[in-house]
Amino acid sequence: MGFIAQGLGPTDSAIVSRMGPEIVRVLRKASAEIQRGNGRAESTLWFGDTADPWMTRLQNALNRMASVINVTDISVGFESLSDRSGAFAAAYEPTGGWNNYADIASARGRSFTIRLDTAWNRTPQYRPLGTPADSQFCTLVHELTHLVLGTEDVDKGGITMYGVDNAKQLASTSPYDAKDNADNWGYFVEEFRA
Repeated sequence: MGFIAQGLGPTDSAIVSRMGPEIVRVLRKASAEIQRGNGRAESTLWFGDTADPWMTRLQNALNRMASVINVTDISVGFESLSDRSGAFAAAYEPTGGWNNYADIASARGRSFTIRLDTAWNRTPQYRPLGTPADSQFCTLVHELTHLVLGTEDVDKGGITMYGVDNAKQLASTSPYDAKDNADNWGYFVEEFRA
């Protein structure tokens, strides 16, 4: 169970294999920090909200993503040459459609697929210490939120809210949208990696 490398070279296969358990560890750590009453600064930065109902929802979502990795195969391979766009990756619609998988049982038996693209190989495995940035870790979390939480790549006025600056702007101006934007989730989770 977890991330299953499909048709990747040895280096990328090793990275994907290591990332699964690391992402589970960090998701559980972030959830535990929220349980202890921490994580509010990170939630303000990436989601623009620290109200108790949101923090409870956030904690539950983190645990749910970790559990899905533990009980479900998530195929990770490269985008076909003809479909590469220069992006980091893409999540493909699971069998049964896009959904917010509220319980683990509803995620079982789905076909979860992530396809890496060319930007994957141009980014570090992890962000530079203490500096929000794109990374392979963040990319896999981003795509996982599409698959498990039904997040979007939010568009504001024709601009897809990719990247650190756009994610921070979204959190400060539209917390509702920040909570639905996959990049915000990726950056938030990686805050807890250290």
